[in-house]
Amino acid sequence: MRSARVPWGTRSTSISPEIIFCWVTGLVPICEVDLVPQGTLAERMRAAGYGLGGVLTPTGLGTEAAKGKQTLELDGASYLVERPLAADYAMVRAHRADYNGNLDFTLTARNFNPIMCMAAETVIVEPDMFVPLGVIPPDGVVVPGILVDTLISRGA
Repeated sequence: MRSARVPWGTRSTSISPEIIFCWVTGLVPICEVDLVPQGTLAERMRAAGYGLGGVLTPTGLGTEAAKGKQTLELDGASYLVERPLAADYAMVRAHRADYNGNLDFTLTARNFNPIMCMAAETVIVEPDMFVPLGVIPPDGVVVPGILVDTLISRGA
């Protein structure tokens, strides 16, 4: 879903500068915001990347977050049904990229960047460095080049 009134459209996030902007400027009524726990956010993006219809999570049951959401009971336990979260664009930063677009990441960049590369229609990557083919070993490739649409270089 998109909103024509704000340039970034609809967001699902744990917290972001856009949400703070909406609160501070009084634009809350025209911004659609879906606050979700970070783990749920990651699983929703992963579901989109894998082509799944959603994920089941007990997180948020009995809270405001559960209002209007479908619940499901399996083996006596209740779950919220969370829909997949895809993106039109993902702009990520990688540690290294080779000229085929294979990427590796360091530290916490390995948490969300690979998931977003799978969940987005168009992936734009800014690596810290470009390396020749073969420098990133096959078992060190975190995101294969087939998922990367554009590599950009930082300006001097």
